[in-house]
Amino acid sequence: MIGSLRRVRSVSGSVRVRLTLWYVLLLALILAGFCTFIYLRLLRDLYSEADRLLLDEARGLSTALQTDDPANVAGLLDDVPAGTIVVVADTDSGGVLASQSGSTQAAADLRAMPLQPATDAQVQSVTLAGDDTWRLATLTVSDANNTRWIVRVARSDRDVQAALRQLLAQMAFAVPLVLLLAIASGLFLAGRALDPIDAITRTAAQIGAEDLGKRLGLRGRDELARLAATFDSMLDRLEKAFEQQRQFTADASHELRTPLAMLMSQIDIALERPRSPDQYQQTLRSMREDVAELSRLVSELLMLARAEAGQEPLASDRLDLAEIASGVANSMEPLASARHVQLVARDCGDTPIVGDETRLMQLVVNLVDNAIKYTPPGGVVTVATRHEPGWAIVEVADTGPGIQPEHRQRIFERFFRSDTARSRGGGAGLGLAISRWIAEAHGGEIRVECGPTGGTSFSVRLPGGTPAAALSS
Repeated sequence: MIGSLRRVRSVSGSVRVRLTLWYVLLLALILAGFCTFIYLRLLRDLYSEADRLLLDEARGLSTALQTDDPANVAGLLDDVPAGTIVVVADTDSGGVLASQSGSTQAAADLRAMPLQPATDAQVQSVTLAGDDTWRLATLTVSDANNTRWIVRVARSDRDVQAALRQLLAQMAFAVPLVLLLAIASGLFLAGRALDPIDAITRTAAQIGAEDLGKRLGLRGRDELARLAATFDSMLDRLEKAFEQQRQFTADASHELRTPLAMLMSQIDIALERPRSPDQYQQTLRSMREDVAELSRLVSELLMLARAEAGQEPLASDRLDLAEIASGVANSMEPLASARHVQLVARDCGDTPIVGDETRLMQLVVNLVDNAIKYTPPGGVVTVATRHEPGWAIVEVADTGPGIQPEHRQRIFERFFRSDTARSRGGGAGLGLAISRWIAEAHGGEIRVECGPTGGTSFSVRLPGGTPAAALSS
């Protein structure tokens, strides 16, 4: 019993059933209104037509009386339709000319009615022979001799009522049949319309963190097809995000494992046997360098995580990109000299921007540091700024080995390091990922180009002079 109730509730709670019930309810209201309109209109038309025929017959007899043609009157009385009772009475003498083709008792009751002249043609309901379905048309007319006649024509409305009852019976049969057909077709059409939603539900139930490859693949231009396309697009983004998360976790674990292993190794070596204070100090200095590298890596990871979550605020100050680039070049000149690399700064005029000075300096530092790191001794690194309509541009070019075409887009991924000569400088592979975020957060973009014989150029385009819409508060 409880299981049956649950099944009934489940069926009644189905969207398909609810849609069908609302559709059938609306159709029932429309049919009820339509049938009521048809019934009332037919009722009015039938009674109006019956009353008009009664008046026409009464007026025909009145015209014959006015022309004082007894033969014409007698002929009209003989032609009275079946079921009609006619009484023509002289109000002065009380004489009655009657024609009967209906009930004898009804005719007698009609002749017995008082002779009260009518001021105008009128039709009313009367009871004759105990039957209240009779309609009576009454006219008063005077002939050429000033004799006043009362003309009465009566007919029963049983035929009209029978027609109306037949109409009600037909409606009582047709309306439930139409509603049953509507329920069946409504369930079928609702099922066809909601099949994509069932497919979405089944697919969503089968999707897990380890299986994001399923897609609906529905085709069409209706709302459900667009919903399915949106659902597939969401799954694409989720799959990409999960893949990036897994890759990020694996890469971060790999990057953290190496310095941690080095720390453990140095600690184990230091604990193998007693050592002199100088040896302990040397070990501690080496461990401090590893800890500093770990701290830098964790800081960069935290910054990227906060940036992707929209929790890394950026200042919005009026700056000159040329000043930032030249300042970075001056500060990194000793590093370039130590590696026997020539660092050249070129300033092509004012390049006003609005942004976060600290982050923009970090962007330029990352690009210049990479260029110095991957440029062989005797090479040249060039830092140049220029202004284009609406844009401020900084370029960092080197004369290093270049980047393979298949790696040029991936170099902006976290922890990605090419297997070419550009990877020999070390590093965790986060600098370009951070640089791209800084550029995009300022409403700009970063591009990379390589020459046919080597050399790499990074170009950063930033909106010039107006606050970037992407800056966070």
